[in-house]
Amino acid sequence: MKLVKFTAVSCMAAAAFAVPAFAEDPIPGAEDGFAPYGDPVEGWNVFIDAERQACLIERTDDFGHAVQIGLTNNKKHAYIGVFTLADVDIKNKQKVEIDINGFVFDGKARGMKSKDLRGEYKGAYFVIKDDNMVNAIMQEGTLTAFPKKTKQPIKVNLTGVSAAVEAARTCTDGISG
Repeated sequence: MKLVKFTAVSCMAAAAFAVPAFAEDPIPGAEDGFAPYGDPVEGWNVFIDAERQACLIERTDDFGHAVQIGLTNNKKHAYIGVFTLADVDIKNKQKVEIDINGFVFDGKARGMKSKDLRGEYKGAYFVIKDDNMVNAIMQEGTLTAFPKKTKQPIKVNLTGVSAAVEAARTCTDGISG
């Protein structure tokens, strides 16, 4: 199994600031097709995405950032979504950069405002098609999103993501049979 698929199935995509899924959490509740799965794993929440029949991980922080890592609809790739309450102007299909521990990955934004996040979160999804990006994420460290598009780039601590990815993989295996 390719590492990308392994990671995608395992995860997903986004700082040890996780909060339970309740009203002020940007991740939707069960009525929106997402349901909590188990307890948080090293600061990451794991959710079941009923629509995709897969699981995702997310983390929010005290700075108004939210990171989601999950599977694309066809489950061929993983995605990472980085969102903030700060004023960012990211347009759909705009070229964006994500720096993970000094390794820079380019791609196109897939949406500016998440329909799945509550509140005024803005940012973008980024499809992960590069095994090197998967490896960089799994090494944990720091993810810096949109460094050239904002005055203050969004920085997210990836500590614990490896354990959360494993929990999401177990979750996905359990629901996809």
